[in-house]
Amino acid sequence: MKLKNHTLTFGLATAAAAQTIMLAANADDPSRERMPASMPPALSSIMATDAAGNEKSLVAEGPVLVLVFDPECKHTLRVAGAWRDWLRDAGAGRRVVGLSATVHAAASAYASEAAWSMPVLTVRAGAPGSLEHVLISRTPWVFALDGDGAVLADGHGRSVSRVARALGAAGRAANGPASLATLETGRNDA
Repeated sequence: MKLKNHTLTFGLATAAAAQTIMLAANADDPSRERMPASMPPALSSIMATDAAGNEKSLVAEGPVLVLVFDPECKHTLRVAGAWRDWLRDAGAGRRVVGLSATVHAAASAYASEAAWSMPVLTVRAGAPGSLEHVLISRTPWVFALDGDGAVLADGHGRSVSRVARALGAAGRAANGPASLATLETGRNDA
């Protein structure tokens, strides 16, 4: 009887260990990080608002990496440091914007506190099923958009490096980091 119990216990422990290993292996699987099938092929029709209240397309200045966040989201807080580091290191010279459905002042304050060096745009959440709602319904999320607004890649906020690679050289700002301001102001003073 004792041998049966030990065999059963060992079998259960082995199964639990195998399941834990499989779950851990799949936790960072990029193929599991996809937006719902309702994600449109292009987002060029979405208009976002800058700090001055001007509306513009997300791709007004060409290809862009969009970091979607919500200051109230605990998951956004979890990637805040990684985004800060990525923006400082790998993101330098890329066209990157933060996008939130929060009031612009709150979204900008959050980005500033997180030390994110990117312009922040806001968008209304829209009705369920609308492009705007689909875009901001999961946070933190990252989109690589080509100049026509086509989604080249997307993924969870922790996948910023992988998603940014989809832009390649097209995602580099023509005038370096200074041109990031043109996304927010709509002007290219360079």
